[in-house]
Amino acid sequence: GGGATGFTTAANTYASNPNRFGAGTAVYDGYLYVAGGCIGTATCPTALNSVTYAKINDSGVIGTWSNATANLPAARGYGKLLVAGSSLYFVGGQNDSGTAQSTVYYATPSAGNISSWSTASSGLPNARSEFGAASWNNRLYIVGGKGTSADCSGAVCNTIYTSPDLSLGGNITASWSTTGDDFSVARSGTVAVANSNTLYIAGGYDGANYLSDTQYAKIDTTTGDVGSWSKSTSLPRPLSQGDGFSANGYLYLMGGKSSTTSCDPTTLVAPISGET
Repeated sequence: GGGATGFTTAANTYASNPNRFGAGTAVYDGYLYVAGGCIGTATCPTALNSVTYAKINDSGVIGTWSNATANLPAARGYGKLLVAGSSLYFVGGQNDSGTAQSTVYYATPSAGNISSWSTASSGLPNARSEFGAASWNNRLYIVGGKGTSADCSGAVCNTIYTSPDLSLGGNITASWSTTGDDFSVARSGTVAVANSNTLYIAGGYDGANYLSDTQYAKIDTTTGDVGSWSKSTSLPRPLSQGDGFSANGYLYLMGGKSSTTSCDPTTLVAPISGET
């Protein structure tokens, strides 16, 4: 089990700006959401604020896409869309000028549509773009990324930012935690996946090299803090700016870049447990 037997190409495309990259995506209450992203060249000269959504039926088929009533309050590329409680959270990213942002926007959909976004009272401790992100037990985990704060090496970072408990959704009023252990080798473009109470990262870009390593750390079930990191089996090739998720005891990594000019359409599958 765990192997993909084939993919289908949905006939439907996004309601607006179908050819975008660096968007945030999430599944909530039977709907697939795509928010923000970039159009143009790989440097993201034009960031987007559009939000579009589609129903996923019981067979996994994606229905017709619709534009949400409310766009993001500002255009963002390379941010992440995450779910906690009953809300969607769009975290960080960069503007048209390539400047990383610390802002977090949140919304509570109704029957798929989003009628308004609000700005969370507590944003990220420092601005981040092109980071890994995961949600587990109603907390958000922001992993590495690009930034210029003192806790980064050059333009890439190895920090972990953990949100407060968001089981009720809505506004983030308490501060984010920065006490989680840093992983080895600062990087942007890593894939972060939370499975059970373990956080995994895979690949990324350290500012000079595309990476193939994987690491994992336990999450404290009470505080949400991330513990010490251990190495695991490396990817078969370097990978950055892919995406990933866990399902039924397997970790799936999809797409990404293996070099500055090479995009990789491969789907990688590996069995996982709470220890490896």
